[in-house]
Amino acid sequence: MGSGTRIQLNDRYAEPREVMDFVAAERKGMVNEGDQVISIKADQHTHMGYITDIKEVLRKSWALKINYSASRRN
Repeated sequence: MGSGTRIQLNDRYAEPREVMDFVAAERKGMVNEGDQVISIKADQHTHMGYITDIKEVLRKSWALKINYSASRRN
């Protein structure tokens, strides 16, 4: 799997370019599209630039409700 930064969408790994299609597909299965909340969980080694890139894709997808979490630093 490597040691680089990875994106996981539900149960599979993906590339940043796949996020927009994933958000659209998930939204189609929802009763109320406004209830969609994206959760971003990152560890201490994730560069903020990578998070920003993902946020840009989410913004273009109109996925604006984002929950952030991170692992605790030791």
